[in-house]
Amino acid sequence: MKSIQGKTLLEIFKKAATQSDAKVHFWKSVHKIESFTYPQIFEEAKKIALSLQEKGIKKGDRVIIILPTHLDFYRAFFGSLLVGAIPCALYPPLRLGKINEWKYQTQEACKKIKASVVITNSQIYPLLGQPVSQAKPPKGCYTMSALMHPRQSKLKQVKVNPKDITLIQFSSGSTGESKAVSLTHQNILSNAYAFLDQLPPTHTKHSCVSWLPLYHDMGLIGCLISPMIAPGDVTLIPPEIFIGRPLSWLEALTQTKATVSVAPNFAYGLCTQKIKTSDLAGLDLSNWQVALCGAEPVQSNTLKKFAKKFLTCGLNPNVLTPVYGLAEASLALTFSDIQSPPCWTHFNQQAIEEQGLAIPDSQGIPLASLGKPVKGVKIEIRDADRKRLSQKQIGHVWAKGPNIMAGYWGDPKNSKKTLEASWLDTGDRGFLYQGNLYLCGRVKDLVIIRGRNYDPASLEATLDEIPQVRTGCSVALSHAEITSDTEQLILLVEHRLKGSKEEKIALAKKIQKKILENFGLTCKEILVLEPGTLPRTSSGKLRRFQAKQLWLKGELKAPPSSSFFTYLQEAALGYLSYFFQKST
Repeated sequence: MKSIQGKTLLEIFKKAATQSDAKVHFWKSVHKIESFTYPQIFEEAKKIALSLQEKGIKKGDRVIIILPTHLDFYRAFFGSLLVGAIPCALYPPLRLGKINEWKYQTQEACKKIKASVVITNSQIYPLLGQPVSQAKPPKGCYTMSALMHPRQSKLKQVKVNPKDITLIQFSSGSTGESKAVSLTHQNILSNAYAFLDQLPPTHTKHSCVSWLPLYHDMGLIGCLISPMIAPGDVTLIPPEIFIGRPLSWLEALTQTKATVSVAPNFAYGLCTQKIKTSDLAGLDLSNWQVALCGAEPVQSNTLKKFAKKFLTCGLNPNVLTPVYGLAEASLALTFSDIQSPPCWTHFNQQAIEEQGLAIPDSQGIPLASLGKPVKGVKIEIRDADRKRLSQKQIGHVWAKGPNIMAGYWGDPKNSKKTLEASWLDTGDRGFLYQGNLYLCGRVKDLVIIRGRNYDPASLEATLDEIPQVRTGCSVALSHAEITSDTEQLILLVEHRLKGSKEEKIALAKKIQKKILENFGLTCKEILVLEPGTLPRTSSGKLRRFQAKQLWLKGELKAPPSSSFFTYLQEAALGYLSYFFQKST
């Protein structure tokens, strides 16, 4: 596929502003879309760059960006690059019920990378008072409107090297503390080119639809940077619109005739559950050529149900493509064959759990093939002593390639622990079979009971089959009490009930029966929780480690209800923080 070539992201952006006729569309509804060309985006970003330059932001300074999916994000992100600064996108406050957690995470992220300035909008600005006063970025915090009218008109030219750090993205933190991943121009572009090389040939340009947040690697690198390189049109849907109305994703694919889109497993399940049969007649998915599924465990039942439901809408089941990657690898490590149907191989469950071996078994559990490494990437499976294992042996997944991060910002200890001679310890367990990668869960999340290794995602996915359980809202943990000689299984499960005590007891019994039938396990404790109780990462993944800590402390509680009054209270506290910061 022909693309705009360049050695730095800044060079790519400048070329797109002169050579590309592609557009960026911001989708709000079928009848409401805002569109911009890259020349327009360049001029808008230049205004932000001039203002940052006026405020003394220079090459290498870290710029925190807290903005929703909007033209403002492009302005701030590329405006930072134009002055040689290093942008780092953080998630906006999604739920006021968890505002204190968001404020803490934000201030810690600012401190970790020693941010020079924070850029946000007028709605979020009041909520940042406390994080900014705690983190104390030397250049302060500004709204986009305050930066859109620079006094200067001449932008200083900045020289950048392909090996310079170009952006920082925080890892999900699903197994512990979120880490600041430092990525170079070379890291990002090598991965973007490799991603684009995977796309099937087409007589016309590929185009993309995405509802993924732009502070997440799949959204930022896969759906903001890659379409600019392609170059092809991209239609971006605010994540909150998709979550509130999953049909919007497929409506946008229908309207734009886009060929590429990507989402985690839960999104395909959400569409299957929430989209009504009466809505199918208005959908046309026949132009969809690449439907990537990654960022979390890929479940065969989820994709099979999605394919079956939307077959009448022109969806080709072969376009569903499981993939694998992570923030530390810029984005992608392996891709399934895009022009072949997804591959599900059945393996003997007992051999996986007891022997650490992947033995094909027609009566076993289905696992998704995540394909082969993308161009330039190598994958190895190693044991705990970092010794390379053979095919079918389960161990730690290690990866090497030009897309592997430079390290964790300001954290040489963890960088050294994770990187060895340019090889990355992904933190995932898996194996190779017929040259393809299969995963068995995160190393730190492993549930070990009586010497058998269980992937918590498999236990949790089983519970999704119970209608009264919220899909993707369960956490499986193992815990050993002082008086016990083995670890016990703990399940934390959000419900879909009206909430009576009797209903919760009945649901707990159903859960126990399901786990016993599928895994032969008895649960030590099943906690049926209110919706929204379990902690999540900025990308929506469950924080199993944090969930366990909260369970141990007895602090798993549903977030308090919020309203516009809650926002006013938080805004008032934020403005007070700004006031006291200035007065001191």
